[in-house]
Amino acid sequence: MGRMGHQGEGKTFLFMRVDAEGLHLSVKLPQSAPYALDPKFASPTDYGLGASGWVTAEFGPKAKPPLGLLKGWIEESYRAVAPRKVLAGTPKGSEKAIKRPSNVNPRSTPRH
Repeated sequence: MGRMGHQGEGKTFLFMRVDAEGLHLSVKLPQSAPYALDPKFASPTDYGLGASGWVTAEFGPKAKPPLGLLKGWIEESYRAVAPRKVLAGTPKGSEKAIKRPSNVNPRSTPRH
């Protein structure tokens, strides 16, 4: 699986793979993980990472992933692991994409 970190600091914010089976990505979602697990394409990340807020999304080769949502997830994940000094100079971009959808109950129990 591909791995993206930040400037060699060992902080991984995205695991991603594209192959014949489709797109697979895992991100750390400390704010939105409980409701990010609601769509059928999402599940807690294996290897115990799901307990730390990591979510995996998987899409078949002909699926049309929700790019706006995924962009928001990637940004949230980056912001969760990037050093504060780096974030200080980075404008927030897709906050609307990472907010809780209005039809999701924030008190619902996440799937584990």
